[in-house]
Formats: sequence, structure tokens, C-alpha cells
Amino acid sequence: MKQIIRKRLCIVILTAMLTTLLINYYIEIHNAQNEMYTSAQEMFWQVGQILDQNEKEAEKERENLKEQCFIRAKQSPTSCRTVPRLRETSRKWKR
Repeated sequence: MKQIIRKRLCIVILTAMLTTLLINYYIEIHNAQNEMYTSAQEMFWQVGQILDQNEKEAEKERENLKEQCFIRAKQSPTSCRTVPRLRETSRKWKR
């Protein structure tokens, strides 16, 4: 009688332990998936922010380049007139 009760009690305890183990395993997997999803969302948001910032910086650089080209284009006729060697070269080009 004692052995039967002991055997059944061991089976109940073993079943409870396995059930608890499986539940904990499922909860850990679920938490890990949620954490990975949240982490991925945050990384994509950061990448989006970096791309927006890079686009703004690229636009500023384009504007600076346009201004520099415009200034140099204005200065080139003046420097052609003032530097004798450039005057000679421009005369050759006109021919």
C-alpha cells in the first residue's frame, strides 16, 4: 500500500515538475520573441533617423556646392582678366 501511494505521489510530483518546466520554457520563448521584436523596431527607427539626418546633411552639402560653383563661376572671368597667362590661354581658345 505504501509503495503504491509513494509511486503515485512520485508520478504526480514528476508530472507537476515537467508541466512547470514546459510552461517556463514557453514563457521564456515568448519573452525572447517579444524582446527581439521590440529591439528590431527600435533599430529600424534608429536607422530611419540616421537616413533622415544624412538626407538633410546631403541637401546642405548640395546647396553649399551650388553656392561655391556659382561664386567660382563669377570669379573666373575676373581672374582671366587679371592673370596674364590666363589671358593668353583664353585668346588661344577663342581662335
